Amino acid sequence: MPLCKIGIIQYINSIFFWGPLVLKKIIPPFEVVLDTPAALNRKMMSGELQASMVSSATYLQNQNSLQLVSPFGISAKSHVLSVALFSPEPVDTLVDAPIAITEESATSVKLLEVLAKKYWGLNVHMQVVKKPTEHPIYLLIGDACLTHKTPTNYYKIDLAQQWHLFTGLPFTFGVFVEKTPIREWKEVMQEAYLYSQKHMGIIVDLAATKINLSKQEIEAYLNCLEFELREEHVESMRLFKEWSAEVSSGRLKDEQDNFLSREFSNVQGNALKYKSLGHRPR
Repeated sequence: MPLCKIGIIQYINSIFFWGPLVLKKIIPPFEVVLDTPAALNRKMMSGELQASMVSSATYLQNQNSLQLVSPFGISAKSHVLSVALFSPEPVDTLVDAPIAITEESATSVKLLEVLAKKYWGLNVHMQVVKKPTEHPIYLLIGDACLTHKTPTNYYKIDLAQQWHLFTGLPFTFGVFVEKTPIREWKEVMQEAYLYSQKHMGIIVDLAATKINLSKQEIEAYLNCLEFELREEHVESMRLFKEWSAEVSSGRLKDEQDNFLSREFSNVQGNALKYKSLGHRPR
């Protein structure tokens, strides 16, 4: 019988989950697929994966077929460093500006659209390109954003920080989902997360072999992130879903009213189940 295929985002932001597996500290009873968020979104929706980390936007658009696996996610409390818009002009001047984006993310692109229309009061035009940095205004995500040196006289606009300034809430970029319950992968992700918390130095050393950043920069970045979903994260996702629908179609989706109560109930239940996880000291 073939092994289940489980997807994990390949960026450093998810190293707490894939790091112990790569180091063979934990041997999972399934095949691990490391890829970009957009690629995992496609593979999960096509049935190529049985469970995966996906962009929060993909989950919110497919709640009828995807089950949220709490309490884990990839969130930023205030700023994230790895999702940013680069521009030679202040953000409030980018009226009808063309913005180069990559194919790697669904959530970051939608977040940019929501911020532009709801917070900055702008219409922007986004164009998918292979090399965003060859264009005047561009969005970068993930490890490419972390290692990118901001050009002279350019602004680096952190999208998670802008969301926090707008809403006072953290922003969740990725979540764990499945189509049918798979107990083993949840247990492995919990074990990997606990190992990473206890052996931060080993995980940072591994990250330093994967990305051109100092160990101090890597640790500072990881400390920007939160990996457990709580009430404020669910509230943030509710707002993101509502506003995404507004900017996309001008109307709200019928099912959104039940989103917060249903999903927070799931998060609460799983948070109690995994209450021993705790939070990493800041």
